[in-house]
Amino acid sequence: MIHAEERGTPKNRKKIDWKLITDLPVGSRTDAIEKLEWYVLRWKIEVFHKILKSGCKAEEPKLRTAQRLTI
Repeated sequence: MIHAEERGTPKNRKKIDWKLITDLPVGSRTDAIEKLEWYVLRWKIEVFHKILKSGCKAEEPKLRTAQRLTI
C-alpha cells in the first residue's frame, strides 16, 4: 500500500490524501513516487476517454463491420 498525503493545505480544494493498493514492488520512496505518477496518468486517460465519449460522441457511429466502413 502507498499512502500519499499532500503537504500544506490548498486554499481552493481538499488536501490530497491517497491510499493506493498495488501488487507491484515498492521498495523505496522513488518506487512509490513512480507508482503515484502512473496513477495520475490513469486519471488523465479517464478524462480523455470521457471527452471522446461525451464531447466527441465517439461511440455514436455504428461502424462495427468492414461493410459499413466502405459504404
